[in-house]
Amino acid sequence: MQNSPFDHSVSCLLGPLLRAETPAEAVAALHRPGPCDRSTDHASAITGVELDAGDAGRWSRGEWGTPLLDGDLVHDGQRLGRLRVFGKECYPCGEALAVAAPLVIAAISRILALHVAEQRAFLDGLTGCLNRSGLDHFLDVELQRAERSRQPLSVILLDVDNLKRVNDECGHAIGDRMLTVLAGILNDRLRGVDRVARLGGDEFVVILPDTNASGAETVRAKIEDGLNRAAMAPGVSMGVSEYRPGDNRGQLLDRADQAMYRCKAARKKQPHVA
Repeated sequence: MQNSPFDHSVSCLLGPLLRAETPAEAVAALHRPGPCDRSTDHASAITGVELDAGDAGRWSRGEWGTPLLDGDLVHDGQRLGRLRVFGKECYPCGEALAVAAPLVIAAISRILALHVAEQRAFLDGLTGCLNRSGLDHFLDVELQRAERSRQPLSVILLDVDNLKRVNDECGHAIGDRMLTVLAGILNDRLRGVDRVARLGGDEFVVILPDTNASGAETVRAKIEDGLNRAAMAPGVSMGVSEYRPGDNRGQLLDRADQAMYRCKAARKKQPHVA
């Protein structure tokens, strides 16, 4: 027996969504311009989709219109974000969305929960910066992009001076506070495409896509200015390294590490460029 236009619209709505694996794919699955029913001339009821997950990300497609769906995304009792769908209240698409709304919310909540869990697996618990796994992942991505696009890529490696002595003499709470202050200064002075990672207990790495050594030096100066202005900011030694064709992650970081140690040995806060 042939499905009704309404049944087909529900299937048309849920099928692609249930195959989505990322928030971006979920938003794209909901926003599909064109006929939503093979037996009618109705245009798609959905004209715009917005998924706002705060710090975890924001994804949107299309244009705003009449609100068709506005709901919280919740997983295991935790609110993860908000889904808003806009469009036309036309039969059968608009009605299908209204009926399927609980399934749509549940599916996107599950996808978003997985996304948030993956993000948290890449984050340092103290500073909120990338951890070592996150650094390895995102630096490899940028190295591949630099190799493919032939665009510059630089890193700054920072080592906090005398952190062990601070921890021993003043307590780990003071040392931790200095690290979080440093992380805040780094994030405040970077672009949205840049990333900060905590490499070890007292080392941080700044990833600077589309930035040569001269540009990285400018960033270094901004970081130093922020450190000089902030209360409880630690002293740091910094080393800059620019990507060379064929570099792997280890080679790029090793040169930055060597430059940082030359800086530390010279008891200066200005990095040497490797």
